Amino acid sequence: MNAAGSWANLLMRPLGVGLPFTPVRSHFWITGTNPGRFPANHPFTVIPDARAFTRSDVGALIIGLRESECQAFNPDTLTDKLEDFDFNKAAEWKVLDECAPLLQRYLPDIETLGIAHYMAGPSCYVPDAKFIIGQVRPYEGLYAVAGCCGGGVAAGGGMGRLAAELILREEPFVDPAGFAPDRFGAVDPFSVEFQKRCADARSNKKGG
Repeated sequence: MNAAGSWANLLMRPLGVGLPFTPVRSHFWITGTNPGRFPANHPFTVIPDARAFTRSDVGALIIGLRESECQAFNPDTLTDKLEDFDFNKAAEWKVLDECAPLLQRYLPDIETLGIAHYMAGPSCYVPDAKFIIGQVRPYEGLYAVAGCCGGGVAAGGGMGRLAAELILREEPFVDPAGFAPDRFGAVDPFSVEFQKRCADARSNKKGG
């Protein structure tokens, strides 16, 4: 089983097979604490028109934003530890400047709201924004689970269940064809062109 996240294609390279995804930067901003305004029961919001989501976090507000042109990363450039990798932190304020006007309708004081923290990391995106779950052909017994497209926390249980059913050759609870690793044919996840297709999948995403 290859479920190595952003590093999965580095493990596949010696086999000459590319999984159809690439790491794409996801990031969010955390405001200063204000428990009266952002209580623990503050609702989780998804705002497609603003390319944003928000949720409370220990008295602060997490704001996730999606820029118009998301940034992909070549798997070759990844370090062993994510904390050692530069996800282009310099883009922090540029992205916020682009997206804040869209969010202002829903969060009127976004321009003056204090930002205490910025977090960035990789999400594994696929061109069709669907997961990768199934046998890696032509290798019998090799399976992959990858390409969570930013939904790994919400969908991880279902992804694991489908993978287990396929490995055990049980009746799958959903049709696995749409998640097949080879549904795009042969791909080169190390090519700039393919990485751009994956980044566009995040740029065009409508949900959180």
